[in-house]
This record gives sequence, C-alpha cells and structure tokens, in this order.
Amino acid sequence: MDSILIAAAVVSIMLSVNFGTSLYDAVNNIDKTEKEAARSIGFSKLQAFWFVIFPQAIKRIFSEYANGFVELLKAAAIAGYIVIFDLFSLFASLVYLVITTVSVVMFKFIVKRISKGARI
Repeated sequence: MDSILIAAAVVSIMLSVNFGTSLYDAVNNIDKTEKEAARSIGFSKLQAFWFVIFPQAIKRIFSEYANGFVELLKAAAIAGYIVIFDLFSLFASLVYLVITTVSVVMFKFIVKRISKGARI
C-alpha cells in the first residue's frame, strides 16, 4: 500500500509543478495593455485578474492542460501496472483505453469551441 501512495505522490507533484508553471507563464504573457485597459475602466486588481487576465490565460494553456491530463492517465496506468500486477490486466487496459479516448475526444471538442470563441 505504501508504494501506491508514493507513486501517486510523485505523479501528483510532477504534474502540479508543470501545471503551475504553465499557468504562471500564461498569466505573465498576457499583454500589459489588457491589464491597463481593465484597470482604466474601473476594475480592481482582483477583478481585472478574474475577468480579463485569467480567462485569456486559460484559453492559451487549455490544450496543454488537456495533454497533461492524458499524461496523468498514462502515468497512473503505468504506476498501477508496476505497483499492482493483477490478473485482470486486460480489463484494466481496456478501461484505461476507454477513459483516455473519451477524455481526448472531450478535450478536442472543448479546444475547438474555445478556438471559435464560444463560451463553454
């Protein structure tokens, strides 16, 4: 049981650092004029971040987060296979395949809608 917790902790820390860095970079790459425009129309710093900067950052990094989610599924499947070798490995592989396929299709649909400018 300890090896399962260690594998989960390693994968979680690795991906959370990656996601956090990506979000930080996306927020810092928003043009300063966007921030200034939000402040000039009366938004507070928090409102400017929440209503102007953050939505643009999410649009920029959503596909990267979708790829990270698929990486998480793969890492979890590999860790589960290494840590817990069970007799139902074919069943586990099929479940993994279905979950991965559904999530990839879902993320492609969302990215397609975001790129068209539609709200989710």
